[in-house]
Amino acid sequence: MAILGGLAMAGLYGVVVDLVDKRVTEDTASWSIDTRPLIEVRNGCGEAGLAARIKARLLDRGFDVIHTGNADDFSYGKSILIDLKGNRAGLRDVQEALGCRAAILQKEPDAIADYALIVGRDYREIRWLK
Repeated sequence: MAILGGLAMAGLYGVVVDLVDKRVTEDTASWSIDTRPLIEVRNGCGEAGLAARIKARLLDRGFDVIHTGNADDFSYGKSILIDLKGNRAGLRDVQEALGCRAAILQKEPDAIADYALIVGRDYREIRWLK
């Protein structure tokens, strides 16, 4: 009985991974569930609850958002994607998937996330809400 239960769980896991993996590759870019980038969302324009709303939208699109919070200040007019690990090829993929035009390299050796998205006042124009 335990063996059958284990087999059923393994089969269910495979189906879930296939569904999630399919959604990730269809809705975002070419990464799989095992290789998708870790993103943190920082509110750079001061609109209450914005980082949480953007996080929910990115999760719906298959991104892996590991942290939300405020940017260093609320004066960002334009949203910007920050490469925290130095993966320029991956940066272009994430930038393309998000539709975020501005991007910079700013390595942070202790960062857990691969990329930080600072959401500016232009957030309504960016693809992640469409």
